[in-house]
Amino acid sequence: MSIEEKVLKYIADKQVISIEELVTELKGTKKHSLMAMIGVLKEKGLVCSSNLLSPTTLVITSKGRNSV
Repeated sequence: MSIEEKVLKYIADKQVISIEELVTELKGTKKHSLMAMIGVLKEKGLVCSSNLLSPTTLVITSKGRNSV
């Protein structure tokens, strides 16, 4: 399982998670690497983000849920 798949599975388990909480939970991963992985997942349509309310939150999409 790739690190992107692990991140996607973690987000899918929570369904909605702040980026700060994700960084805290995945302590072994550097923040810039994690943000790059999140960017790839967003490009594929597996997660989406919202910064309407602080902190920025990540939400699993139905496509992301189905791919897990």
